[in-house]
Amino acid sequence: MSSIAWIWRQPASFLALLTVLGGTVEAQETIYVPLTRDDGWQVMDAAEAGFDAEALAALAQDLDDGAYPNVHAVVIERGDGLVFEQYLTGADQIWGTAIGTVEFDAETFHDLRSITKSVTSMVLGIALEDDFEEALHRPLLSWFPERADEVDAGLQTITLRHALTMTSGLEWNEMTASYADHQNDEIQMYYKLDPLDHVLSKPMREAPGVCWYYNGGLTMLLAAVVQKITGQPFEDYTNAVLFEPLGIENYGWSAPGHWPQGLPSAASGLRLTVRDLAKIGSVMLHDGQWYGEQIVPDAWVTLSGETMRTDLGAWDGGGTRGYGFQWWTTRADVDGRTIEAVSGVGYGGQRLMIVPELELVVTVFAGNYFGGGSRTTDEVLLRVIEAVD
Repeated sequence: MSSIAWIWRQPASFLALLTVLGGTVEAQETIYVPLTRDDGWQVMDAAEAGFDAEALAALAQDLDDGAYPNVHAVVIERGDGLVFEQYLTGADQIWGTAIGTVEFDAETFHDLRSITKSVTSMVLGIALEDDFEEALHRPLLSWFPERADEVDAGLQTITLRHALTMTSGLEWNEMTASYADHQNDEIQMYYKLDPLDHVLSKPMREAPGVCWYYNGGLTMLLAAVVQKITGQPFEDYTNAVLFEPLGIENYGWSAPGHWPQGLPSAASGLRLTVRDLAKIGSVMLHDGQWYGEQIVPDAWVTLSGETMRTDLGAWDGGGTRGYGFQWWTTRADVDGRTIEAVSGVGYGGQRLMIVPELELVVTVFAGNYFGGGSRTTDEVLLRVIEAVD
C-alpha cells in the first residue's frame, strides 16, 4: 500500500509525540504497574482487583523476555481501574508502511487496524441516539438518495442492520485475497477518488441477510451515514462525541491523500495510544459509560455485543466466534469455565477484549503483520484470564 500518497490526519493541537531518528522511535521507561496519569484513568492494585499478582508478574516477565514476539503493549482494566500496563520494543508499521523499531510507551500511537470498525459502530450508535430500532431496518441507500439511480437495484434492499453485521450480499473480495494483493477490494477502494463509489458500484452476489462476508467497504458506508445524520465530517463528529468526553486529546487517522477531507478510513485507519483505546473497551464494559457519564446509549452497547451471525466460514474459529455490530464475539473454555467475550480485532494482533462476567478489559498492541498475529495475542489474553482469581 505504500505506493499511495497516504496522509496522516491529526487535530491542530496535536503534539509530536514520536521522534523518528534513524528509523527508531525514542521512548520512555518500561512500566509494569500502571502509573497515575492525567488522562482520567483510576489505578488499582492487581491483587485487590482480584488478580493473582504472581501470575501477572510472571506474564510481565515472559513478555519482557520475548516469549510473545513483537507484542508492543498490554493494558488491563478490572472493575473500575487499570491494574497492569507494560510496554515493549518491536518493529511496527503505519498503515502498511514500515517505520522501523519502536520503543513503546504510554504516549506512543499505534494502528488499531480493524478495531477501527468497532469504534465506527460506536460512533454510529451515538449519532442514532436511543431511537435506533427503526433506523436499523431502514434501507441504507435512503441516506444516499443522490446515488440511488447509479447502483444495482439489489442494493435498494440492503438495510443499515445488514451493513453493520456484514450481511449485505454485495460482491466483495477481502476474505480470500491478502492485503498485499491488489485484487483485494479494500485495497482497490483506497485507490479510488471516492471510496463510496467503489463500494456502491459492486454487484449483488446474493440477497441481503443470507450470508456473512467480511467487507470493510460497508464500514465506510456506516461512517458516511454518520455524516449524513449529523451534517459533520466523520472525524470532527467522532472527536466531539467520543474522544473529547473520554479525554482523548491526541489521535490520528490514516487515509489516502486523494479522499474527501474529513472522511478517514473508518474501517482501519485510526491510531490511538493503548491507554486511550482501553477507554473504548471500558465504555463497552460499563454499558456505555465512562466513570458515570453516559457516552454511548446502553441499548446500543448491548446490541453491538450480541452474536448476530455465526456463519463466518473459515473465520469461525471452529465454531467459537460470532459477529455483532462490527464487534466479534468469542467463547472459550478456560480452567473448566466457559468465558464469553466481545472483542475488537485488528490485523497484526491488535485486540480489545471485553469479558463482562469478569469485569475485565484487555488491550493488546502488536506488530505481527506477517503471520501468527492473532495466535500470539490469544496466548497473552489466555494468560490474563487464567490470572483472574
